[in-house]
Amino acid sequence: MPRKFWSPARDELLKTNYAVLGPTPTASLLGTTRRSVINRAHRLNVKALYSKDRARPTFPPQSWSRAEKLLADTLLRYFRST
Repeated sequence: MPRKFWSPARDELLKTNYAVLGPTPTASLLGTTRRSVINRAHRLNVKALYSKDRARPTFPPQSWSRAEKLLADTLLRYFRST
C-alpha cells in the first residue's frame, strides 16, 4: 500500500467518521490501514465507541474451564474479604 500523508481534509474525514463507524470502516474509506487510523485518532484525541473499536474483554474469559472459573471466583472473594 503506498504511503499516504495526513492532510487537514483527511483529518476532518477521520473525525467525522471514526466516532460513528469505528476504525475498520474509516480505514477502508480513507484507503489506509486500521492501525494507522487508530494512531491518528489517538493523536487527534478522537474517541470511537468501545464496541466498534475492539471487543470488550470478559472476566473470567470464556475459554476458561469451570474449575478455573471457580478458582478465580474463590480467589476474588478471598482478596475482597481481607
